Amino acid sequence: MILTNSSMNTYRRCPRMFAYQYVWLLTGPREPGALAIGSSVHEGLDLLAQGATDTAARVAVLRCYDKIAAKSIDDASDEIKQRWGYDRAKAYALLQGYLEHYKHDDIKHLDSEMEFVMALKNPSNGQESAMFLLGGKLDGIIESGGVQELMEHKTTSDDVDSPTSIYWRKLAIDPQLTTYWDAAHAMGFDVQRVRYNVLRKPSVRPKTVPLLDANGLKVVVDANGNRAFTKPTKKLPMGKPRQSAAKGMSVQSRPETPEEYGTRLTQELVSASDQYYHRRVIMLKPDSVEEARYDRWDTSVAIGSSMASGKWGRNTCSCSMWNRTCPFFDLCVNNWHDGDDLPIGFNRKERAHEELTEKTNEGDKNC
Repeated sequence: MILTNSSMNTYRRCPRMFAYQYVWLLTGPREPGALAIGSSVHEGLDLLAQGATDTAARVAVLRCYDKIAAKSIDDASDEIKQRWGYDRAKAYALLQGYLEHYKHDDIKHLDSEMEFVMALKNPSNGQESAMFLLGGKLDGIIESGGVQELMEHKTTSDDVDSPTSIYWRKLAIDPQLTTYWDAAHAMGFDVQRVRYNVLRKPSVRPKTVPLLDANGLKVVVDANGNRAFTKPTKKLPMGKPRQSAAKGMSVQSRPETPEEYGTRLTQELVSASDQYYHRRVIMLKPDSVEEARYDRWDTSVAIGSSMASGKWGRNTCSCSMWNRTCPFFDLCVNNWHDGDDLPIGFNRKERAHEELTEKTNEGDKNC
């Protein structure tokens, strides 16, 4: 069975969640949301690393988002579909701002989106796990100033402006970086450091804009809902349509379209690009790398124990995280077991690690 950094993090968060996703291969009700923004932008960045044109990267962002949304489109309400339109525009704007911010980029891309499967070893004696392999996908290997670096792309809403923020400080002990560090060296790359390429998602929200008539004028109405005009004159016996609301009047408005929202976002991202686009070098300390290897091994041992016993503990601290309820919450509270009928909205995945290709998953009994 292949273990990835994501699957091991899931087990640490909640063993039962791990079983739902990677043993019983369930997917719960879901909508594109923030993860689709990150995946879509990631697609564009990967194409750029491969030497594709800016236009091709822009098209890839939209195509990727549409593909993700299509999985849930049949059950989506009009309100949800509208929100997807805004998220799609945000993903596109993020790449647009990125292209402008790094238009004079001199980084040399050596490779990108490299999948790996390698032995999971006990760091105390070098013994390979008989149950698990270690798998994943590297975002890229770059060369800067003659030095090879492991590059990781991330989109986030967190504070990344200050180098002393928690976001940056915790990366020194992030087990994902250690896993990818070991994988890069196993592939034959002589990486000396990690470069984090972060795109901060803007908090700018869609807004309402004035409703315009066929002549491009604002529509102002009185308390009775009738079009409001200025005082009549000899030249204009009916007056002119008011362009501002007096007491008891209101300017009619409509929701901003995704296209308008995207244009406004792009202007914000370009004009204040230093607030949204950050690259920092992360130096991994040898002792932190070694500790992460032990953590990886200990987690695999715990997963093996759960698989052997068939018992998967439930961590109620993970029932609600980041203001969202776990998609498997109803299964837990209703004591669902593998073999029971699947509730409406749940499906089986074809393979455990959808982020990896079928070829990479070969040999994994759960794929």
